Amino acid sequence: MGVICFLLQLPLQGSNSPLEGILFYLAVTNILLGVFNLIPGFPLDGGRVLHSIVWRLTGNMRQAMRVASLTGQFIAYLFILLGIWIFFAGSILDGLWLGFIGWFLLSAAQSANAQVMLTSVLRGVTVGEVMNPKPTTVAANISLQQLVDAYFLPGGLRYALV
Repeated sequence: MGVICFLLQLPLQGSNSPLEGILFYLAVTNILLGVFNLIPGFPLDGGRVLHSIVWRLTGNMRQAMRVASLTGQFIAYLFILLGIWIFFAGSILDGLWLGFIGWFLLSAAQSANAQVMLTSVLRGVTVGEVMNPKPTTVAANISLQQLVDAYFLPGGLRYALV
């Protein structure tokens, strides 16, 4: 999109028309957004490319996701630190914006890493291994007070089937 906008504004260069300015702004914005997305930190596109490369080299999807998410976390911390530095250098809004971008990237990268770890831990575990084969049941006509007094408080029960 950025290249298309840039090519469309070429014939208008020097005309000082609003269309030239709009097309140039769209070209620069889209090209910068594309470059930003290629930063090799998960969940950005560059992080997904890094994930694919590591997976191809190692044959281990879990290790590839770990590398991509840790790289994403490192880059997120860099964004946060840069945002703090810019904030205290006097550009408050730019610093906050960069810090929030870093925080978002950090959160997404940590979530991806946690999901991979959870999948790894739960691999091979069956439903039968984690379910209660004889759950506690209660009558539908008892009051909530009776439920709490008779089931939840004495035995530490946290749920009951009706």
